[in-house]
Amino acid sequence: MATANPLPHDQKQRIETLVYYSVDKASPYALAYGATTDSLEKIVKFKLTELAITSQGASIMWLWINAHCHPDAAPVAPDVAMKCKTVADVNNAVMANAR
Repeated sequence: MATANPLPHDQKQRIETLVYYSVDKASPYALAYGATTDSLEKIVKFKLTELAITSQGASIMWLWINAHCHPDAAPVAPDVAMKCKTVADVNNAVMANAR
């Protein structure tokens, strides 16, 4: 059984930055300006609803992610995106499509 190669650090960092930026923009809260919410690591356990992300906000978040994930990852399919309930789910979905 072949072992999957880990993502290069810079690629992983670009994907995590994209996810964080997208979640920050979808939430009405100024996450980037809060000391407890200023990085992906600090918000990864939050549910999207806890960040007040509505279905419209989530749609915009996924549009942004899918439009800007190239060349690091393939777009996330809508059926997968709809199942994401937490920031960790969003990050995992994008990471699963990393190239």
